[in-house]
Amino acid sequence: MKRLGFQLSHFVNQEIRTELCALETGMHSISYPVIRKVEDTYCMAAFVEHFTAEDLQKGIVNRPDTWAVADFNTGEIIERFNCADKDFIDRPLDQQIHYINQEAIMDQLFHERMFALLDRLRLSILTNNSFDIDLYNIYMDRLAMNVSQDLRPYYIALSKVDYADGYRKLVSA
Repeated sequence: MKRLGFQLSHFVNQEIRTELCALETGMHSISYPVIRKVEDTYCMAAFVEHFTAEDLQKGIVNRPDTWAVADFNTGEIIERFNCADKDFIDRPLDQQIHYINQEAIMDQLFHERMFALLDRLRLSILTNNSFDIDLYNIYMDRLAMNVSQDLRPYYIALSKVDYADGYRKLVSA
């Protein structure tokens, strides 16, 4: 379905999650959206982790095994990849990661602020073709503070913006 006008990041994220949930089986988690440049086109991207109830009790899950790129304005999935076929990070497929971040702030205000940052960035790209790397660094820093240290390198690797300075990677990778 083609939508006209600017779609808020909250709705773009929801579309990504809805479409990926329809494609995935079993217990899984879908990442926050990041920006990824594919050739000359900005897209949204997200990864998926699958786990069991036992994994959740241990606090350790297998690394992301699926990822997707989505339309920058609508969130409709453009392409979905199995990491065994096309990976976005150079890490072993059987790697396990701790997913719990005790300091995470996951309230409604956090989500609203994160999506407001993403809205400003996406709107600048869509209207002016201007990528504000400083604003994106703020988004990525805040995102990194609210995910486990083990997950941070996956977000950084998935976020591929193809700028000389790129994400400054202040968080440990």
